[in-house]
Amino acid sequence: MNIREQARRMAAQNRNQDKVRQEKVLTRAANKVGLSVEEATSHTWKAHIN
Repeated sequence: MNIREQARRMAAQNRNQDKVRQEKVLTRAANKVGLSVEEATSHTWKAHIN
């Protein structure tokens, strides 16, 4: 495996790790305000506020 392939593989791993971290942060934030993750990520969540 050459350097370029290693860099691509590491970049893909980093993207996956960042996505997992982002989902964990979103889950904690949603739970703190009483929403499920699905409600927090849907485009219709504002309908639940009023």
